[in-house]
Amino acid sequence: MTDVYYLKDVNSIKLSTAFDALLPLHLKKKIENIHHPKTALEKRKSLFLLNQILKINYPDLNLVDLYYNEIGKPFLTGNLSISNSYSDNIHVTALSNNEFIGVDTEKILPVNLDEYQFYFTKKEWRWMNYELIRFYTLWTKKEALAKALGIGMDLAFEKIELLEDEILCGEKKFYFVVKIIDDDFIIAVARNVKDDICIKEMIL
Repeated sequence: MTDVYYLKDVNSIKLSTAFDALLPLHLKKKIENIHHPKTALEKRKSLFLLNQILKINYPDLNLVDLYYNEIGKPFLTGNLSISNSYSDNIHVTALSNNEFIGVDTEKILPVNLDEYQFYFTKKEWRWMNYELIRFYTLWTKKEALAKALGIGMDLAFEKIELLEDEILCGEKKFYFVVKIIDDDFIIAVARNVKDDICIKEMIL
């Protein structure tokens, strides 16, 4: 089972020093090592939201159980994989028993699609046909796959064709789900097991 939680008004979160004081030492050090203030704030908010998710839905776990592997991918004790994504005023967190899980979200805004042509195969480019939703569908799927693999923008976007909802990437098969929320933003989830996905809005 893969659970995906999204919050549409991340900027409204006001973090207190009391929350920071409750963070385990290894997470405090991780935040201290982030030199960009905006990135550090996003990380703190991500941990705050994860803490809220765990309290309500995974009461046997807490932030003490959060750790990162050698390439920086987050996990929870018991091999529960985590993936996060920010865009504009949106935050999404996915939790899954799958080893490889990735999530991406984007605010649906007008963009100059010609500037992105390099990132798509010729077949993908023809399918997009300058339709914005099709662009965001493919873009978020590629980002989600990159996060699932733990390689970020090192993924050769222009060589991975994602017109289908399942692909073979190396020796691993990946499955995708894409959902548009309120015609406002889009979420793509990539995972290495074809399981049920539950996408829920968080209300704080």
